[in-house]
Amino acid sequence: MALKISNPVRNYYALFTTVASFVVPDGVFIVYVDASAAGGDGGGGQASANTAGGGGGGGGAGVQNWPLSVTPGQILNISPGIGGAATAIAGNGAAGASTSITGANTPFPTLAGGSGGLAGAAGTGGVGGASAAPNSVAGGAAGTVGVARATPTDSYYLPASSGGGGGATAGTAGAGGYGGGAYAAAAAGSGNGAGGGGGNNQWGNGGVGGIQATPTAGIAPTSGYGGGGGGGGANAAGGRGAGGFVALRYVA
Repeated sequence: MALKISNPVRNYYALFTTVASFVVPDGVFIVYVDASAAGGDGGGGQASANTAGGGGGGGGAGVQNWPLSVTPGQILNISPGIGGAATAIAGNGAAGASTSITGANTPFPTLAGGSGGLAGAAGTGGVGGASAAPNSVAGGAAGTVGVARATPTDSYYLPASSGGGGGATAGTAGAGGYGGGAYAAAAAGSGNGAGGGGGNNQWGNGGVGGIQATPTAGIAPTSGYGGGGGGGGANAAGGRGAGGFVALRYVA
């Protein structure tokens, strides 16, 4: 007598970096979410050569393994935070865009973006942007390294770090904070009056700060999602923050 073999169970993964809709497949009643909001933009350097750099942007909020109760056929509305834009010389960086999911049976929290770094001014480096709530940590003051909250407020939330402060006219800048995970902290620009490094989170790195001498703009994060942009060196623009993402994992 032949045995009837049932269909094998398969694991699925769906990644979203732009606004989209997701129709819950047949047989799926729970999905697990990994996600991040966007990082803040780095602040611009002071608008004069050989002066002060801008602060790095803060890292966006991130979660891992967040469970969502769903029903087959439901439509989930997915809106990852879009990456920012370069900050003008002497301008304060914009906060990163939030990430949200609606339409499930259970709510998903709106993830906040990291704060933007402040501009260098009056010979003083700009303050780095704070990391996003609920694990918010203030950005580094001028020349000070950004930090990460040691203990997340919830088991699903991941640490995110704040941006480093920009260097004063005669002072060095601070590196971006390190929130743990595979992505390293972002370096500050070299020399006096450089930009602070952008804060990272566990889904992406921050951008490197610009330098005073050339002058050089802050750099956007090069890997992952949700890191803050590097602050601009004196008389240079700040780097944009990285966009967020949403990843859905489920079994069907």
